[in-house]
Amino acid sequence: MATFASGDAEFPLPAASATPPSPSAGATSPAGSPRTQPLGASEPREGGGAMAGRRLHVEVAQLMMAETCNAISAPSPPAAEKSPRPAILTTTSPSPAPPQRSPTSSSTSASSDCSPCSADGVCGAIIKAIRPELRAMAPHMPLSSMALLSSNPLQPSRQSASGSEAAMEVAELDVLLPHSSSSFSSSFSSSAAAGPAAAGPAAGSAVPAACPGGEYARLRSESVIMVVRPAALAGLISESQSVLPKSIRAQVEKVAKKAQENARLRQDPHSSQEQLDKYPMLLGYDVTPMADSDNSVFRLTTFWSCPVGNSVPLQRLLQAPRHNKCAVLRAAITRVIPGLCASRALKPADVICRTELHRATGGGAVRTVERLQVALPGGGGEELWASKGVEVALSADEQEALAAGVMALPAGFSAAVREADACVALTEQVRRVRGEEVARRCFPAMYGWDVLETSPGSFKFVTYMEWMEQGSAWDHLGRLLLQSPAASNGVVFDNTLDALGKIMKLLNEASRAGVVMGDFKLQNVLFNGQGEAKLADLDGGCPLAAPMVAAALALSRHIEASVRATCTDPWGYPGQAEAATAPVWATLALQPALVGPYMSTPIYAPPEFFVGWALEWLAEGLAAGLSLADILDNMWLDCKDQCTYGARDLVQRLQRECDSPEAAVALLSGMGGCTGSGRSYMCGASHTYLLGGSMAHLLWTVRGELSQRVGPEWELRLAFLEQLHDGMLALLAAEPAARPNLQAMRRWLAEMRARWC
Repeated sequence: MATFASGDAEFPLPAASATPPSPSAGATSPAGSPRTQPLGASEPREGGGAMAGRRLHVEVAQLMMAETCNAISAPSPPAAEKSPRPAILTTTSPSPAPPQRSPTSSSTSASSDCSPCSADGVCGAIIKAIRPELRAMAPHMPLSSMALLSSNPLQPSRQSASGSEAAMEVAELDVLLPHSSSSFSSSFSSSAAAGPAAAGPAAGSAVPAACPGGEYARLRSESVIMVVRPAALAGLISESQSVLPKSIRAQVEKVAKKAQENARLRQDPHSSQEQLDKYPMLLGYDVTPMADSDNSVFRLTTFWSCPVGNSVPLQRLLQAPRHNKCAVLRAAITRVIPGLCASRALKPADVICRTELHRATGGGAVRTVERLQVALPGGGGEELWASKGVEVALSADEQEALAAGVMALPAGFSAAVREADACVALTEQVRRVRGEEVARRCFPAMYGWDVLETSPGSFKFVTYMEWMEQGSAWDHLGRLLLQSPAASNGVVFDNTLDALGKIMKLLNEASRAGVVMGDFKLQNVLFNGQGEAKLADLDGGCPLAAPMVAAALALSRHIEASVRATCTDPWGYPGQAEAATAPVWATLALQPALVGPYMSTPIYAPPEFFVGWALEWLAEGLAAGLSLADILDNMWLDCKDQCTYGARDLVQRLQRECDSPEAAVALLSGMGGCTGSGRSYMCGASHTYLLGGSMAHLLWTVRGELSQRVGPEWELRLAFLEQLHDGMLALLAAEPAARPNLQAMRRWLAEMRARWC
């Protein structure tokens, strides 16, 4: 088996995926299969995936929208995952995750901190075991004891291509610490008073004065995700042993080593203050469970001193000159998303007509889509723009920080700019790998953005985008298939297959650039006036590891050059080159994205999006003493109620291949591609499943409308829909490696065009 290498990692090259079954075979879904029934309304998916945020990270409530809405689940990334942009640390305590116990272990007694059945109880046991390791350097400082004013990401998560090192997220925090009576506040004060050799954030100035909200400080946070086997935690929870699990011990030893080395370097009498700032002092630490995890995924957060002069008393902050809050927010956004285009303020006179097309509320934010008729400057005429806005209300503390000119993006505003941040990240990835022209073809153009204060305390982030006249692919294909056959069914079939081919080509270009869209569906593909398809709603996407994509691209070009050198038929070269490079792209399509799926439409989501969900069901069932058969029956009923067919496929696989709970846990723990993390993940092959599920939904909806129309023209169109539907079902293979690649699907579309047009 051939491989291609990237750095120290090698990736196998499997055989190219098989083509889908020919429509002429007349294959259909089994009678009564949910695939052949109307797909239900999209609802939030619980436990079916997670993310570590890109540049920004904030836990938001699940959104309940219309039939094809998105579902946002709380973050819970596996250890091997990282985000394309660093996360913002939130001070809110994550919601307790369902308990998970080792299948072979019995009930354990409560820890000294709290119940072992709760997520906090597990973290309490871990903290108790960590305390002796770090007691001499820093105290335990609970995140819940701080009030976060603002957070500024400092660097993206870093991780080796092989996933052997956990991703590190670094941010600079403005926080309100507890009063001086708390253990951490006392430690912070003593470090500030210890002199230059051990100075913390307030070194060189007086200890921050206490105020009704606490003491203001600026800290540097470093957080890392740890995945721990439940069996390794059983001894800690029952207090039968105090040895830290290997994965936790490795991270604690790194922290201790860094703190000791920094302390040694700070003691050098010849070090300047600038040099001392490079060696921060460890101030505190905390361990928290990841939301929606199964008590096996935790975040270790350490707090370090910031450069001298960065921390000021809150009283001084409140007495600072007042600033324009919107201007401060614009500066903070530019700092946090440096690749974002320039801001652009539209005056009322510039907007000739404004039409609201969509409004949705959820997660503490109001999202709107408007069509603007804009007068271009300098008498350049008029142009239609799309305006997407997200409005959120900021807390009083966040507003005070903005008014004081603290140019760090408030945690409450991070959800508003998440899509713009993802757009920049994915556009940069495509531009870097495939070039500017491909990036232009993949995503709508962004003309500018702005921040508006719509009401006291409420701020709206708006982006001005290219107007896509023909709307979403869902609407475009629906219009084509339902239009009158007065002219010719052949024209309808040709236009439909042409539009579907453009969607597949767009998705193929994004995949070859290493972009994975966790919320790909027809509603998130837009067509402009020239009939070009582009990807929208990008905040569910993530890039693959850059070295992996670069290695695949280099190998593909090398193979193409070899084929060109040996090809004697110039007309046959493209086909030969595509066939020769297919294994390279098939391998890349199976590599997991840097983060797990956190935004998806559950009715379209593939089985790999539900690995974490299945593990949680098993953990709860085993803790309740249920048999594997009973657990799987309950999971099946949940799939049926939620219309999550990808989860159903995963349950069916567990029923076929597993005869014990241990075997089911082992199968799920082995999933996750090269990470082997046993957590929900997404890869390039997830695209084909999402496309198949979305298209099957549309075709079923259209078929219900066409079946009520009488006449031979409509019967012919129904037969066309049946064959197209069968081809889409071929994309819904449960195993990512078994799904036809997009090149094969495009060849199949060409065969359909020759048959029907």
